[in-house]
Amino acid sequence: MAINHFLTIRNRNRALDPDLVRKAITSESRSTIDPISKFILIDGATISIGYDDQGQPEGTGITLPGICVMFQIKKFNEYESGITRMLQVTERVLREFEGEATLSLDYEETVLSRVDGQLKNLDVPGFWTPARQAIFANMR
Repeated sequence: MAINHFLTIRNRNRALDPDLVRKAITSESRSTIDPISKFILIDGATISIGYDDQGQPEGTGITLPGICVMFQIKKFNEYESGITRMLQVTERVLREFEGEATLSLDYEETVLSRVDGQLKNLDVPGFWTPARQAIFANMR
């Protein structure tokens, strides 16, 4: 059983390449890449990367395709380590790639956003522990 989180990034000035995002993620983490699916396997999570097919938000001026990093977090035994790794990967990707971004639970509940370069944790009860907030301390 897993819980899905999605990090989407859209850039006004350049198309984002899923392969470059994959390289950025694997360059700083102990991970395994499945040779067939290209999924990244890390502690408590499975990561897949592709183009964002949710469409561009109205009025943003973004016409280039975005990317989507999907995190499948194991729900029971490795949930905490999976969430921690997801947030560490998210921080790495946001540091490396510019653009508007959201991290959401099944595209429904947004837990983190970056708009006009400003990073914001959204008030989600029980999600933003001090340890989780500390992951993004250098980005503020």
